[in-house]
Amino acid sequence: MTGFIFTCPNCDYKITEKDFQENENILSNLKEIFRKHEQDYISIIEKTLTKQLGEQNELITKQRLAEAENAFEKAKQIEIEKLKDIISKQNNDLSNLDLKHKHDLENQSHKLESESNQEISRLMTKLATLQMELESNQNLVKQARLEAEQEGLKKLVEMEKSLNNEIFNLNNQITDLKHANDLNKVIQNKTKGENFEHEVEAELRKVFEPQDIIEKITAMDKKADYLQTIRENEKEIGRIVYEVKNAEWSNAWEKKLTEDMARQKSKYGILVSTSFNKKYSGIPFKRSDENPNIYLSDPESFIFVGQILKTIIFAENKFVEEKDFEGHEEKIKIFNQWKDTQLPVLSKLFNDSFERIKSAESGIAKQVDEVRIAREKMQSHWIKNIKDYLEKLVF
Repeated sequence: MTGFIFTCPNCDYKITEKDFQENENILSNLKEIFRKHEQDYISIIEKTLTKQLGEQNELITKQRLAEAENAFEKAKQIEIEKLKDIISKQNNDLSNLDLKHKHDLENQSHKLESESNQEISRLMTKLATLQMELESNQNLVKQARLEAEQEGLKKLVEMEKSLNNEIFNLNNQITDLKHANDLNKVIQNKTKGENFEHEVEAELRKVFEPQDIIEKITAMDKKADYLQTIRENEKEIGRIVYEVKNAEWSNAWEKKLTEDMARQKSKYGILVSTSFNKKYSGIPFKRSDENPNIYLSDPESFIFVGQILKTIIFAENKFVEEKDFEGHEEKIKIFNQWKDTQLPVLSKLFNDSFERIKSAESGIAKQVDEVRIAREKMQSHWIKNIKDYLEKLVF
């Protein structure tokens, strides 16, 4: 049996195997206990030693890190000192360079100032010389100016005389042109009057046939009258009576046309007259004051008016066909209100535009075709706008 010695933690007494010889049983139990807890004791000791070793390593690492930081700080400080020395040297060199540059600038400034003073002196001398020359030439200048004014006045008098002669000649030309224009109008009106009825009929047939029927309804010695029967799907839906007049205006024409409309069972009538523009200056057509269903027109606008009335007849027929629908009476009222209020306003606006364009036609001979096309295009748009309004009415 191997002997052992261990110290009591309380009294420091050395316990040996001898102390247990008297009781072999106790010793055997202790050995068994030590054997069972040997690994636990070893594990505890290993953990304790590992912890102590870690703490020692951490302490050593911190010490080495501190030493490295101290060494870095010392090296950094040495480099900083070197940089300070370099900066100080460069500042000294720069200061010396600034002094030299400042000295050079001062020398250059003095040189420029001296040269400027010399140039100013030279210019002052030259200015004095020029002033003397100017004063010596003032009389010559005054004389030349006086002569120029006299010459200019003479030219103005001659120019005024020439302009007066030209104005006189132009006025004579204007008078001659006006006379020729009036004469040309007379000739044109006479020629147009001889064929006026045929031209109206030809235009009506060209525009409205074959969809509509154009009939000549002249009776006995009356002037030419025409009836336009409006048709939709080969079915008559309305009529327009045209009365054509090539004479001085008469207020009795509208009453006579009303009677013709009654005989022909026509709701609408159009009176086309060559004297319309004399009676109603500045507009191409208007609604009759005698009968609201009669329209008065110049020779250039009756087709346009006929297209408007045809569009209205289509809309009225649509109202009649759908009269059983709810709200029909109210829609009829709205339509008639539009026809009586908005249509005349639109007519006035477009009439004004037509007149401005027609004025441009007569005043710009080289652009007559372009202006005529623009007027016809505007008339086309005018009709289209009315059709769009009427056709979009929902029943």
